[in-house]
Amino acid sequence: MAKEGEFLRINYTAKTKDDGKVFDTTSEAEAKKAGIFNERVRYGPALVPVGKRQVIEGLDEELLNAKKGDKKQIVIPAAKGFGTRNADDVRLVPLSKFQEQKVQPYAGMPVELDGRAARVQSVSGGRVRVDFNHPLADKELVYDYEVVAEYSKPEEKFAALASDLLPDCKASYNEGVGTLEVPLKVDKSSRDYLVMKTRFYVQAFAFIPETKKLEFREEWGNPQEELEHKRL
Repeated sequence: MAKEGEFLRINYTAKTKDDGKVFDTTSEAEAKKAGIFNERVRYGPALVPVGKRQVIEGLDEELLNAKKGDKKQIVIPAAKGFGTRNADDVRLVPLSKFQEQKVQPYAGMPVELDGRAARVQSVSGGRVRVDFNHPLADKELVYDYEVVAEYSKPEEKFAALASDLLPDCKASYNEGVGTLEVPLKVDKSSRDYLVMKTRFYVQAFAFIPETKKLEFREEWGNPQEELEHKRL
């Protein structure tokens, strides 16, 4: 069985129990079949730090009893999924608040208010009814999952995290010092790289407590030479 803090790599497909509607999956084929395919998502086995609340509570607890090779279906109650509905989380907001932002709300529209995600329920009489409850609140969930790999040693976890967030980089780990060699082909000025680099930094220290220091060894080309090359 996995221990808290270990990493598991899992495939899964999640659906609501009442209607069998798939809402999340690591499979590109399943996503297309369910009509939820997103071209910005990188499909494939997900890396999960077990017991660290990186997935919903019910799945997190299940994975503490899992091991490589396990293939199961589990039912997760709403309380350990996306929670139960709270009537206080349905509010009336003046339409003018949206108009100030040049937004015309409509039923079903996802919005963010006061730093919280919500969804518009209705628009009427100069007021907008907004629901801050999760769309899957009160829903029992069904997860089909398979554990395809497990990582317990710090160096294994470090390499797995690197392959997940910065797959073009070479990772090494020795006595608490993690090193990432970032090749020339990686656009180190891009927003995607900077976001993933920050995420890696945060997760490496949070989920691999043996880590004392991180080193990023980045290769940079001469920008003038690259510009001249593009002109040719």
